[in-house]
Amino acid sequence: MLVNIPYSFQIDGVNVSYSGHHDIIYIPSGKYKGMYAILVDKKNEQTIEDYVIIISVNEQSNQAELIKEIDLKNYLPQIFDRLPYTTNGAKD
Repeated sequence: MLVNIPYSFQIDGVNVSYSGHHDIIYIPSGKYKGMYAILVDKKNEQTIEDYVIIISVNEQSNQAELIKEIDLKNYLPQIFDRLPYTTNGAKD
Protein backbone atom coordinates (compact mmCIF):
# COMPACT_ATOMS: atom_id res chain seq x y z
CA MET A 1 0.00 0.00 0.00
CA LEU A 2 1.31 3.43 -0.92
CA VAL A 3 -0.07 6.53 0.73
CA ASN A 4 0.84 10.18 0.52
CA ILE A 5 1.88 11.12 4.06
CA PRO A 6 0.99 14.73 4.90
CA TYR A 7 3.17 16.74 7.22
CA SER A 8 0.87 19.71 7.88
CA PHE A 9 -2.17 19.64 10.13
CA GLN A 10 -4.44 22.01 12.01
CA ILE A 11 -4.47 21.70 15.79
CA ASP A 12 -7.08 23.85 17.53
CA GLY A 13 -7.23 26.10 14.46
CA VAL A 14 -3.45 26.56 14.27
CA ASN A 15 -1.38 25.21 11.37
CA VAL A 16 1.35 22.85 12.56
CA SER A 17 3.99 21.52 10.19
CA TYR A 18 6.49 18.72 10.49
CA SER A 19 9.15 17.24 8.26
CA GLY A 20 10.03 13.59 8.07
CA HIS A 21 11.87 11.33 5.72
CA HIS A 22 12.16 7.94 7.41
CA ASP A 23 10.94 5.83 10.30
CA ILE A 24 7.31 5.47 9.26
CA ILE A 25 5.87 2.52 11.16
CA TYR A 26 2.49 0.87 10.59
CA ILE A 27 0.86 0.00 13.92
CA PRO A 28 -0.68 -3.49 13.62
CA SER A 29 -2.45 -3.73 17.00
CA GLY A 30 -3.47 -1.95 20.17
CA LYS A 31 -5.02 1.45 20.75
CA TYR A 32 -3.61 2.90 17.51
CA LYS A 33 -4.17 -0.18 15.34
CA GLY A 34 -4.12 0.61 11.62
CA MET A 35 -2.44 3.98 12.10
CA TYR A 36 1.10 5.18 11.41
CA ALA A 37 3.79 6.41 13.81
CA ILE A 38 6.32 8.76 12.21
CA LEU A 39 9.54 10.21 13.63
CA VAL A 40 9.56 13.90 12.64
CA ASP A 41 11.02 17.35 13.11
CA LYS A 42 8.50 19.96 14.23
CA LYS A 43 8.85 23.20 12.29
CA ASN A 44 10.19 26.16 14.28
CA GLU A 45 11.60 23.94 17.03
CA GLN A 46 15.30 23.80 17.82
CA THR A 47 15.51 20.02 17.98
CA ILE A 48 15.84 17.37 15.31
CA GLU A 49 13.58 14.32 15.11
CA ASP A 50 12.40 14.69 18.69
CA TYR A 51 8.70 14.25 17.92
CA VAL A 52 6.60 11.25 16.99
CA ILE A 53 3.24 11.82 15.35
CA ILE A 54 0.51 9.24 15.05
CA ILE A 55 -1.76 9.66 12.07
CA SER A 56 -4.80 7.88 10.71
CA VAL A 57 -4.92 7.61 6.92
CA ASN A 58 -8.11 7.20 4.89
CA GLU A 59 -6.88 5.23 1.88
CA GLN A 60 -9.94 5.97 -0.26
CA SER A 61 -9.65 9.75 0.03
CA ASN A 62 -5.88 9.80 0.66
CA GLN A 63 -6.54 12.13 3.61
CA ALA A 64 -4.91 11.90 7.01
CA GLU A 65 -5.79 13.02 10.49
CA LEU A 66 -3.29 13.82 13.22
CA ILE A 67 -4.25 11.65 16.19
CA LYS A 68 -1.42 12.34 18.60
CA GLU A 69 1.80 14.34 18.86
CA ILE A 70 4.46 13.01 21.22
CA ASP A 71 7.27 15.37 22.27
CA LEU A 72 10.10 13.04 23.29
CA LYS A 73 11.61 15.77 25.48
CA ASN A 74 8.71 15.17 27.87
CA TYR A 75 9.91 11.62 28.36
CA LEU A 76 13.64 12.35 28.55
CA PRO A 77 13.80 15.83 30.13
CA GLN A 78 16.65 14.97 32.46
CA ILE A 79 19.11 14.55 29.58
CA PHE A 80 17.88 17.14 27.08
CA ASP A 81 20.03 20.03 28.30
CA ARG A 82 23.06 17.90 29.19
CA LEU A 83 23.70 16.42 25.75
CA PRO A 84 26.21 18.34 23.65
CA TYR A 85 25.03 16.87 20.33
CA THR A 86 24.13 19.43 17.69
CA THR A 87 23.36 19.13 14.00
CA ASN A 88 23.27 22.26 11.85
CA GLY A 89 22.86 24.36 14.99
CA ALA A 90 19.98 22.31 16.40
CA LYS A 91 20.00 19.85 19.27
CA ASP A 92 19.83 16.31 17.94
